Amino acid sequence: MDTSFANDWGLLCDRETERNQLPSYFMLSSSIGTLCSGVIFDKFGRRNGTMFYYISAMIVYAVMAFAPDFAIFKICYSCLGFLTCGIGSYTLMMEMSKSSWKWVVGTTCTISWTVGNLWMILCTYFVRDWRLALKLTSLPLLSTLALPFILPESPRWLIKNGKKDEAVHWIKHISARNGVEIDDKYIMSSIAPMLKHQESETAKLNENLWDFLKAKSLMIRFVILCLISFSLNILWMNIIMAADKMHCCIYITYAVFIILEGPLRGSYTGVLTRKVRRKGIYFFSGFSAIFFLLMLALTKFDEEDEYAILKLGLGAIAKLCCTSYFVFMFTLTVEVLPTNFRQRGLTILMCAGNIGGAIGPVLFNKIGTLTPYTALFHLIIVQYGKKSRQFLMHVRECSSKAITLHCTHARSKSAKCKATAKIKISSYLIVDPD
Repeated sequence: MDTSFANDWGLLCDRETERNQLPSYFMLSSSIGTLCSGVIFDKFGRRNGTMFYYISAMIVYAVMAFAPDFAIFKICYSCLGFLTCGIGSYTLMMEMSKSSWKWVVGTTCTISWTVGNLWMILCTYFVRDWRLALKLTSLPLLSTLALPFILPESPRWLIKNGKKDEAVHWIKHISARNGVEIDDKYIMSSIAPMLKHQESETAKLNENLWDFLKAKSLMIRFVILCLISFSLNILWMNIIMAADKMHCCIYITYAVFIILEGPLRGSYTGVLTRKVRRKGIYFFSGFSAIFFLLMLALTKFDEEDEYAILKLGLGAIAKLCCTSYFVFMFTLTVEVLPTNFRQRGLTILMCAGNIGGAIGPVLFNKIGTLTPYTALFHLIIVQYGKKSRQFLMHVRECSSKAITLHCTHARSKSAKCKATAKIKISSYLIVDPD
């Protein structure tokens, strides 16, 4: 770059730490954002929440591109962290898709992340002024102005909140978009059982959530999943901040990232998420740490930089495994959690990961980015989860029958109380129907 905000605002030498702490501000505000996003999406709806986050991000980007000083830039950067959680949420798309197509949603959303990285690299490579590059990077956000006209509300959320007239309206709207005309009576007859079921479930919601908190085995599993997300995000931040050590040209490094995380990840995750969830979580999260350790070992002994390509390959595969993990984790979590608890459960899981991402930059400023401790810590967490009888890996692949049976076992301590536990637990952990 011919210009940079570090040069423009003197963030060099003794002020370099201020610049390096920007990712921590971003991830810390993202942690707060995850807690708020669940409330916003559940309270105001999937459609309104999505529009709020996207349009707000567009405004913040515009302010950041014209920021007069580093303080304003830092505030805007933190606000983006807060808003990113809502932008990255694909609950609406998941709820609008039947079970056999949920893997498509998860894969497509992760590919869009790669496309965004590609657009960022192209903008910064060809445009050497950082302000103009930032404006071009945020240009696709202008498309969010069309959201009020094209984005539907989730009928599932409307039914859950007893808004049957609005649910009928949006179902008719979606059907018309797909070239199918259906009348109100047919829709009402179709959703009547769901409305009746929802009324009974709403009355038992507080009791069900309390049962969930009392289910020790289920809570332990969820805590372990949060720990894995926490440790993996520290590792992910470590890989990102060590990207300049993988190759002398950062653009080559990110080009390799994009090639691997684009077509390659899209092809195999699209196939694997149709077959497995839990195995993908363990495999990719574990191997991300292993490949990063191999890259660090090669960096230590390759002082002449003779194996630069191999070093780059190991680092890129480590990052590829990290980003592949998120597809399986969020797809499984969305499928398992019930509608009433889905967004809140996701926000807790994301918050745990974001806290790890916030700790990472502060940690690396003290011990450096070429450290094996983050990978080793993550491997310990994953191995503990694998061996623990309480971990989700012991649940059969996602199906309502398997989850019901497993939750019954988790909540029951003897054969006599299994029938009672099955009624209580399956009512809020069973996978939503198509």
